[in-house]
Amino acid sequence: MPPIQPSQGQLLSAVGLDRPMASLEQQDKLVSTHSLQGPVMVVPLPSPTVSDDSEESERDGAALPIQSSQHQRPVHKVTVCHGRVKNPEAMVSDTWWKTVFADNLYLQTDGDVVEDPEITLHEIRMLENIPAVQSILNSSNVEAVPESTIPVSAIRALDLCCGQGRHVLQLAELYPNLSLSGVDQSKYLITLAQSRALAADAPQSSHAGISAVHPQQSSRPVSQRAQFSVGDCRSTTFDDSTFDLVIVMGNSFGYFANDQEDEIVMKEILRILKPGGIVVLDLVDGEYLRENYSPRGWEWVDDSMIVCRERWMTKDKKRLVSREVVMMTNQGVIRDQFYQERLYNLEEVRLLIQGAGLVPLESSDSKDSSVNRSGAEMSLRGRTSQHSMDYRRNSGHGGGGGGGPDRSRGGYYQGGGGGGGGGGGRYNNNDRHGGRRGRPYDKPRNDHREQERVVDEVGDIEKRLGGLIIRVGDKITSTLETNLNTLAGILDNDYAKHSATILKSLKACILELPMKSAIYGTLTGLLNAKNVETGLTIVTMASELLRESLETCQWRNVKLLMRFFAELVNSNVILPTTLLNVMNQFLAVLEEPTVMRARADCAVFMVLATLPWCAADMHDRNPHDFDKILERVEEYMIAREEGEGIEGFEITKVFKDDQCPYVQEEPLTLLWKQIQNLQKDEWEVPILIRPSQTFDAALGMASQHELPEFAFPTHTDSTTYYMSAPLFRIFLGDEGDMVNALPDPYSIFHFIVHDNLTDVLCLFEINRKECAKYLFMVQYSYVIGTFSDSSVPTALAPVKGEEAEAQASAGAGWSVDQLMAEVIFTEMFRLPKPEFKTVYYSSLLVEICKSFPDSFPTALAKAISKLYERLPSMDVECAYRFWTWLSHHLSNFGYLWNWSEWSGVLELPDDHAQSVFIRETLEKTIRLSYYERIKEALPDEFQKFLPAEAPGPSWKFESPDHPYHAMASAVLNSLRAKNSIEMIEQTLESMKNAPRLEDLTPTQRDDFIRELFTECVLMLGSKSFSHVLNVIERYLSILQRLNSTPEAKLHTVKIVAQFWRNNTQFMGILLDKMLNYRVVDAIAIVNWVFEPEVWQKEWHRSFVWDILKNTLNKVISRVAQVKDKLDEVRKEFEADPPTQTAEVVEGVQNTLSIVNREQKEVFLTLYQKFVSVLQSQLQAIEASGESLESSRWWEIGLGWFLELGRRYSKEVTSFSNTLEAIVFSGDGDAAVDERITNIFKEICRMEIGRSVELN
Repeated sequence: MPPIQPSQGQLLSAVGLDRPMASLEQQDKLVSTHSLQGPVMVVPLPSPTVSDDSEESERDGAALPIQSSQHQRPVHKVTVCHGRVKNPEAMVSDTWWKTVFADNLYLQTDGDVVEDPEITLHEIRMLENIPAVQSILNSSNVEAVPESTIPVSAIRALDLCCGQGRHVLQLAELYPNLSLSGVDQSKYLITLAQSRALAADAPQSSHAGISAVHPQQSSRPVSQRAQFSVGDCRSTTFDDSTFDLVIVMGNSFGYFANDQEDEIVMKEILRILKPGGIVVLDLVDGEYLRENYSPRGWEWVDDSMIVCRERWMTKDKKRLVSREVVMMTNQGVIRDQFYQERLYNLEEVRLLIQGAGLVPLESSDSKDSSVNRSGAEMSLRGRTSQHSMDYRRNSGHGGGGGGGPDRSRGGYYQGGGGGGGGGGGRYNNNDRHGGRRGRPYDKPRNDHREQERVVDEVGDIEKRLGGLIIRVGDKITSTLETNLNTLAGILDNDYAKHSATILKSLKACILELPMKSAIYGTLTGLLNAKNVETGLTIVTMASELLRESLETCQWRNVKLLMRFFAELVNSNVILPTTLLNVMNQFLAVLEEPTVMRARADCAVFMVLATLPWCAADMHDRNPHDFDKILERVEEYMIAREEGEGIEGFEITKVFKDDQCPYVQEEPLTLLWKQIQNLQKDEWEVPILIRPSQTFDAALGMASQHELPEFAFPTHTDSTTYYMSAPLFRIFLGDEGDMVNALPDPYSIFHFIVHDNLTDVLCLFEINRKECAKYLFMVQYSYVIGTFSDSSVPTALAPVKGEEAEAQASAGAGWSVDQLMAEVIFTEMFRLPKPEFKTVYYSSLLVEICKSFPDSFPTALAKAISKLYERLPSMDVECAYRFWTWLSHHLSNFGYLWNWSEWSGVLELPDDHAQSVFIRETLEKTIRLSYYERIKEALPDEFQKFLPAEAPGPSWKFESPDHPYHAMASAVLNSLRAKNSIEMIEQTLESMKNAPRLEDLTPTQRDDFIRELFTECVLMLGSKSFSHVLNVIERYLSILQRLNSTPEAKLHTVKIVAQFWRNNTQFMGILLDKMLNYRVVDAIAIVNWVFEPEVWQKEWHRSFVWDILKNTLNKVISRVAQVKDKLDEVRKEFEADPPTQTAEVVEGVQNTLSIVNREQKEVFLTLYQKFVSVLQSQLQAIEASGESLESSRWWEIGLGWFLELGRRYSKEVTSFSNTLEAIVFSGDGDAAVDERITNIFKEICRMEIGRSVELN
């Protein structure tokens, strides 16, 4: 069992708050009852006696069954002890790993790490916390589809150097449909793994050392799903591109005598990985070990076995040589072995990954000094295809001891308080274990008593300090004042020794716990009052962060740092004038001769978003300068509203104005109104806690600090600016809603709560579990009565007078569940695009439902119903996101829904917004499951929204009665026989000249042959994606020859669409693949979308727009790739400009011109076709006497015209003059209707931005 650690409350209770304040080091001596030591849990795995390196003994030992831990320990063969050695490197064999892992002694001496099921499970959870790995693992659990459809491709994972198979067997239990393989050079360990896999097949059993933790079951036994084999990691027997995921866990890397062997391993991993596959290396940080390894240490494994270890660093500091002497009390020395490990640091592994041809996934925050190295662990991953880079230096993700948000990038601050076990083994610096092979950084024991673990006091203190900082004020109680004062004393006493840890934790909390700004502002004030130099250091740290955030346009950080400075004003760390000067520096943007609207808006927003936290103090202490700030903002807001209004806002509204039940306010306009209302309330915000007010006496005596000057970043074409989302409301206080369930949208309360929730939503995107927890905890950061479940004491509220008390009580009982739902949908429906993909919001809502099942599902169901009611007025893109989300959500809860609530849709036409919503939702659920499953879950009356039959191919020549059935069968059989390209072409040519086709024109014959051959290719490949790709690749030259003209390519698109008309998902995938293989082109797909049979019948179906958007994305992506390539070769040319490189640059420039021209042609075709169809249909609708308002086709068509313009505004506006001249010009009858033209103009205004002249 991991050692028991004291919580923060236990620690303070044991020390006694009535005693003089002690540092954590002093407290360690006082709290002797909470020792961090604990007994080592050993899982003995006896085996027969084997010799040191005898192959025969190894084989014999491996052949025997696994013995119970109750059996008597075997007698080991006594070996010679080498005594003191002068040259330990010379003692290490190049193949030491063949003998060290040859028998069960390794599992005995390291069993408390490598045989601990908790550690193994924790390591698997670490893998699951990597988003790319989680995606692969989750894909394996997709429910099986019937044989009539293409099955989901098997997901395969490999544990390289798998040892006794503990990770493979744990994954087999967690992911029953995952195909797993394990490879290791040790026959003994592989045989043990195979035996455990067989044991796991037995009913109600689990393999040794690993407990079943997952309810899912598989029809295949574990021994079939988990295959183990003896092999060399440098040269495996697997085929190329076999695995989706390769893991190398437990520091099982760097055992070879030279780096070239490790490079071979990485190249072998590249070979067996599928394109886009992931490799994860789980290593101990070499930099840490060089500084912290222990030269010697020893431990009792049990009452009769003791292990002594020595370590030496090689001269080049690249390898750690270790010696392990194992002794039995009744036998003496039974093993004296030497081994070595290569110490890789993060950069070296990145280079190793890149050198092998893999792409490291690198985090922008990973090089920051805030990265926690206390766990001495490094977890890296690479990818076999281009992707945004992200690598991680993991701090342990350990359990126990509390700690901050468990996030994989930026601000690593786990543990703290009671220390935390870190999951055992490698995950805690207090543990001695260095991974699979042993203990490269254990510390010498303080004595020879019955202690089994060595405590790294410095690391433990730093974890506890970090934990105390992170957890303080998590839930505001009457002890907050005492806790803050106590914590300030502890930090002050320990600051000299642990300043880096304290500053790092404060930085992370300021930037990642936005709802606790007042806590950390007050804590900084108390530290400043105790030691002005400490206060100066914190202010300097925050100032540098603000400067960096401005330079890199990290606007959320800018906002949160300004809020922190606001709290420093309240805590008397900086003067109001100092912060007002910073605000004026931001507002200097408004003095620019012409300023882009987004730039000016961002500057004003940063100022206004800071005021709720400090306006009262600044107004009281410096009213003159404070009023000047408001005057400058007011001047800008007046000028902003003049003219044609806020560009782009009208086309980013979720609902149509005339049908929306509330006023859709533009975000900065809304914030200004909220600030004006706050001014009327004399700047009092009764929902915010003011802990600084309880320390007025102490804080008032402290010295203040100045802030440096800041400047907004210079605008460039790539600069982006921040703005919150427009007002979006779901719950309006009617139809059974709770009275005052949510704050008034025009009160500053609405901004404060929504802003805090939105920040948490975005900051914790990497970890939805932590995000759900902190979203729910936001309610505990406000004064009591703010939320229905709040428990903040009124003593901490800055209540002044009866009016403020009444104001606070007026907001009592807000529903955190409804607020969470509203905020998440606000971000999900944000236009033109949300900050994250829809799947994030979906997975988060699933997590919240599971975490808080008693209250949140009810609020979510109510939100769904209200949004469903408003579908007729909802933007088409938002409706698309809505049904995409709901289908995914239902798939996580057994596809259960109260369909009878929506029975009214049964009487509506097929193209009505609600009918379309249900049909599209069901089609998406079929993709996530299978046809029969959804059909069974749906009431009979709703069956009409399902397709008539299960998704499948539609082969035109299938019927024997078809006149060309025999010809098609002949071609199909020839393809099935894998005949050569020459033979296939001869067959097609003979058919083209057949007498029965003599009545057709040459063009008609070409069309027939193209259709015949393409249909046969699709039919042969209809079993799976791999089948169809194999067929396409085998006969690609024929397909390309048959599609050499624009008309032929359009014809092929139609053929594919017809073949897969009953499975639109595969239709889109096949068109995408043919686009990749250049069988068809983007213009052909665009033309198909605007063919009469499509736009007249299918425009209300989302698959059409999915295909079109995917096609446009491909075109844009190709331009981006060529631009990146040009930047790369230009850098090479600037560094070393030989003639050859200059030619390469010129060649890439020519390629860029070509792809830019192609992109322009695609979008020009898109707009020409789209406007032509809209214009002709508009005239037809008006001629029929139907009103446009009642025409669902017009609503859908115009909606998607708007959405495509919003989505691709950057590309569209890059040649807007050309579009305007060719598409939107014309007079009289040729003039484009202004309802169409106005959308185009608004899109251009949204992207370009109208300059505002204020001077």
